[in-house]
Amino acid sequence: MGRQKEILATIEDHLRIRNKLVRQALAECLGTLILVLFGCGSLAQTTLSRGSHATFLTVNLAFGFAVTLGILIAGQVSGGHLNPAVTFAMCFLAREPWIKLPIYALAQTLGAFLGAGVVFGLYY
Repeated sequence: MGRQKEILATIEDHLRIRNKLVRQALAECLGTLILVLFGCGSLAQTTLSRGSHATFLTVNLAFGFAVTLGILIAGQVSGGHLNPAVTFAMCFLAREPWIKLPIYALAQTLGAFLGAGVVFGLYY
């Protein structure tokens, strides 16, 4: 049992991402992916079922849940911006350094495309 813990600790040490900005960008990507996955997934469900399996209210609730879940996932690591406009505002107000804007925007765009791709793949 002790040997297993030692091996797992070694593997964890080798796989750990040490660069803080990379960790933050990955958190933004994952948070945006979750936002688009749940939000657009609920909209796809409504549209493709022609309203028989969801309503306007369920789409609104799903997007609210999606934003909450995205912020819970990314918030502790990167602040949970989930949107390049929010990142721009934070940089403009001098709460974040400007170097984060292109990195976060790229990560958020990638996360949105991945989330949309998953929704497309599920409903194709």
